[in-house]
Amino acid sequence: MSSIHPFNEYFKYKTNTLIAKNRLNISKNVKILSIIPSSSKNEIEFVNKVMQALQLESAQYQLLTVESGHNIPFTTILEDKPHEITLLLMGVSPHQLSFHNQINYFSIQSIGPYKIIYTPSPANIMEDKELKSKLWNLLKTNVSHEK
Repeated sequence: MSSIHPFNEYFKYKTNTLIAKNRLNISKNVKILSIIPSSSKNEIEFVNKVMQALQLESAQYQLLTVESGHNIPFTTILEDKPHEITLLLMGVSPHQLSFHNQINYFSIQSIGPYKIIYTPSPANIMEDKELKSKLWNLLKTNVSHEK
């Protein structure tokens, strides 16, 4: 019987799959952590292309896939990470990460050194030009200039 390591996908798609009680190794260079539902390869590639379009180097962003239905406190994800980081929640409910504040789509909420941006899932954004435009406009004004 073989065991699947939760971070296997990272090596292929630069993503991590978080399973309860596992910690991520997020470097101090990471400026944006995109958290998405377990997704297809096309959705992951879409998110990577968005990050590259923002002219972020690969060390400045990281993708995390979360299984639907898993509730994971964001303190588990960002334990001991006091540096400023933007959490881009793409189709992952803020409540799933134990954020109790109401966060609307395409809005930004600051919590300590973290910025939280909540958007529809990559699958929904990929199919809707208006959503793509909203995502791009929000990210290019709030993330790309922070390099």
